[in-house]
Amino acid sequence: MTTLEKVGKFSGLGKLIRVYNGKRGLHLLVLYILVGRSRVPWGFRVYRGKGELAPIKLGQRLLKTLPKTLTAHYEIRVLGDSAFGSIEMLNWVKKQPRTSGIFGIRSDRRLADARQVNQGLQRGQQVVLQGLNFPVTLSWYWLKRDDGSLEKRFVISTKPLSAVYITRLGRRRWQIEGFFKTVKHRFGLHRFGQSTLLGVYRWLVLSFIAYFLAFWAYLASGKTTLPDWGEAALLARETLLASLVVLGLLINIARTQSLARQQGFDITVSGWQYG
Repeated sequence: MTTLEKVGKFSGLGKLIRVYNGKRGLHLLVLYILVGRSRVPWGFRVYRGKGELAPIKLGQRLLKTLPKTLTAHYEIRVLGDSAFGSIEMLNWVKKQPRTSGIFGIRSDRRLADARQVNQGLQRGQQVVLQGLNFPVTLSWYWLKRDDGSLEKRFVISTKPLSAVYITRLGRRRWQIEGFFKTVKHRFGLHRFGQSTLLGVYRWLVLSFIAYFLAFWAYLASGKTTLPDWGEAALLARETLLASLVVLGLLINIARTQSLARQQGFDITVSGWQYG
């Protein structure tokens, strides 16, 4: 879940622009799929506030949209932060076929014996959370913050797995944080100014399409390093929308013709006329 922060009035969006967890804006849930090198934002839902479907219910509905061609061939591992590590979500994931969950939990989360998860437990130890009727496996990792400090993050798995594997998958959840930063700051997800719900949805879909095109261009390039999204976006434009790239170049030439002539240049483009 992420917040597309907004200021000002958006009366046409009703209660969709609201304060949640101290942030004002549009609150978006995204189901993000990782299969091999492929990373796909599969779907999204907008949290509509108190009295509507809770984020956990929205997350469950998104998971139900996974195609059978995927669920029939792979065991599904659901990764989520502590906001989705509730008793309700853990019980729901446990009941799903071929599905397990790895969720972050707060360090002060209580066990059935009243201890907290940060009190003398071992990695890989099976524990029972308060309110849960089956054991989960506990692990943790150290997360490096922006200021260089380290923060201990606890994770649990609904399926008995090794502590090393749980830790590795728990860390992978942060890839969606990287996706949110990319789709916001490179593809403008949070920069909508539309005043209607339809307009906002169109903007969100266009942002995701732009991300898809850039990511596919990156995969087609054959590179194995992490993508440079500026290069990937340029490659997608030049490969898939070459006519628009050329049109932009021609418009720029026409716009600067007078300046070019002042500098002693006369630029002629055959077969094209601006205006």
